[in-house]
Amino acid sequence: MKQYIVDNIGTVLAVLFGAGGLYDSYLQRKKRKTDALSGMQTAYDKFVEDYDKKFDDVLNEMASLKKSHQIDMSKFQSKLEKVEEHWRQKYNALKKEFDIYKKTHP
Repeated sequence: MKQYIVDNIGTVLAVLFGAGGLYDSYLQRKKRKTDALSGMQTAYDKFVEDYDKKFDDVLNEMASLKKSHQIDMSKFQSKLEKVEEHWRQKYNALKKEFDIYKKTHP
């Protein structure tokens, strides 16, 4: 038996180290998978945090724009009413003149 091991020492060592290499490879693959999952989780957590911050910023900006536009809309509404009244008066005056013209020129 001793002679057999001495004659085949290369094969014996190759089997021992090869099996150890396969086992190490298996452990490394599991570790890489775990590292990849934790890396993805970290990236996702950062994304959610950043997204929430940006979403809050957008909501705040929309609220401030709404508020400023409501103020502008009230000013715009009063100006619009003045313009409408001006053109209503112009129209009524022209209509009155046209009616007079129509009566005088049948």
